[in-house]
Amino acid sequence: MGKSKKSVEYEGRVETKAALACLKGILEELGKGRFVLRSDGREVCFELAELVKLSVDAKRSGDSQSLKLKLKWKTGQTIEGDQTLTDIPLQIERGCTEPEA
Repeated sequence: MGKSKKSVEYEGRVETKAALACLKGILEELGKGRFVLRSDGREVCFELAELVKLSVDAKRSGDSQSLKLKLKWKTGQTIEGDQTLTDIPLQIERGCTEPEA
C-alpha cells in the first residue's frame, strides 16, 4: 500500500500582525509536539520528532525582502548517542544597522 500524501498550503497578503500571530500559534503548537494545520477543508496532522532539519533563507535586494523558514523531519526520528549535530550559526538581533534602500 502506498503512502498517502496530505498537504495544506496558504499564500496571501495579510497584515504583519496577523502573519506574526499565525507564526506564534504554529511555534506554540510545535513546542507541544503534536498539532494539526487546517485550510480549505484539508488538514495535516504533525507529530514532531526529536531531531529536525532546519533551513533558513534570508534575502534582501533593494526594497524587496524575504525570509523562508523550513523544518523537516521523519516521524519517530531520535537523536543517537554518537550522532553529530550541527550548531545553529545564526544570530538574531533587534534593530538593523544596514541603511534602508
